[in-house]
Amino acid sequence: MAFIYFYINLGHCGVMSSLAQIHKSLLVVFRKVLIVVILLLLQSAIALGSTQYCVSLFNAYSISARSRIDAENIINSFVRAGHGHDLLLSSFARHRYGVQISDSNRNELNERFILSLGAFLDQSRDSDLERQQRQSLSEELSYRSRGENSFEAVSERNLLHWLDRFSLDDFNELPITVQTEILNSKDQFKFYFEHNTVNQNRSAILSTSLLSARVLSEFGLNLGLNTGHFNQQTLRTDNNVYFFIRAMDARLATPRPEHSQYGDVSLFLNNNYAQSAGWISAFVMYPSQLLQLVERTDPQTWRNFYSQLPDDFKFQYEMGGVISEAVWRSLFTPENESHWRPLLESYARTDMTLAHFEIFIGQLTLSFLTELYLKEDKSDYERFRTLATHSPNLFLSQVLMRAGWINGAELKVPVAVPSNQINVYQNRNEHEEFGFGRQRGVFSNRPSFLNTPPF
Repeated sequence: MAFIYFYINLGHCGVMSSLAQIHKSLLVVFRKVLIVVILLLLQSAIALGSTQYCVSLFNAYSISARSRIDAENIINSFVRAGHGHDLLLSSFARHRYGVQISDSNRNELNERFILSLGAFLDQSRDSDLERQQRQSLSEELSYRSRGENSFEAVSERNLLHWLDRFSLDDFNELPITVQTEILNSKDQFKFYFEHNTVNQNRSAILSTSLLSARVLSEFGLNLGLNTGHFNQQTLRTDNNVYFFIRAMDARLATPRPEHSQYGDVSLFLNNNYAQSAGWISAFVMYPSQLLQLVERTDPQTWRNFYSQLPDDFKFQYEMGGVISEAVWRSLFTPENESHWRPLLESYARTDMTLAHFEIFIGQLTLSFLTELYLKEDKSDYERFRTLATHSPNLFLSQVLMRAGWINGAELKVPVAVPSNQINVYQNRNEHEEFGFGRQRGVFSNRPSFLNTPPF
């Protein structure tokens, strides 16, 4: 307004032109200054917002010191298994935030990785974990058993199914002295539960919780063998932590695990926790193992399935040839579910509580030894009675094979196992001292996956 007032009063063309040029220059400078100020204010606002976002994120993931150590140990277990830290961090960043790691965000992403994993561990303690475990088991049973989700009912029905197949009628007819011998053999061993992680550093795994493959995949860690298509889509068993079922001398207070080339430290599940949170099934990890189990435990169901397979597949399978993942996947598609679903239902008949599994193994042992005793040649009977005492793992494998559980059995705990339910033991190495390899046990004929991270 001052410029307009000055122009009207002077009424001079030259003065007006000069003032107009000055006015124009001042406007240009003013615009530039204004733009710079706006950008600075905007940058400050963004920085403040980013800081507030980070603070709110970190507050949301306020974790206990125990869970922080636990999370770091879980990540380190993957690194020790041969997965680079940047690979893990990159997978987490893509899965959670859709970003790539760089020098500028690596530290922050690593902290978020630890905090988010630690937050899950904090939330999965005690009663909340129990709720998640019950829900996961109920969903898996409902899928496998077509709507049945009462585990006690399923387990009791399955136990009766197996007890009927291996009755004690012949055992009850034996002389009392022989019955006593056989009962003593049954009582020579007890179970313990070994995780498939073997490590070389005892101190590094003292406080490591164990998480299922499905939980780990939620953090971008899709690196476990049981995260494959068959386990996720067909069996739907990927939300469990797995333990081998081992047999040990009943007179021993603690397990005596075998030496492994992967390390001398093993993880074992607390037996009381195994009773309360664990459940048993026949060991099935690959499609071929499902077929082997059903072929021996439910021949008619296996024949119905096998008769519909392509001839070239039958030839490869019968000759022991290598069958590709793509071929196996083509057999277990949603479109073919009516074809393979009976296999899954047959497999579901091996689901039991640990208490029922112990009853099953006890009766199976009596039936097995009775059958050997009734043979004219008693040498096998004497040999296996000795085996029950001195090589209980081998004895257990023979007993399970008689029932058709050719690959043994496994104990599963849904979702996660807290670190305080894990015992750590140093493996014995006397086999190595005498020039022997790992003792052949229930699971010695399986593909080796002892060097995988804990699932």
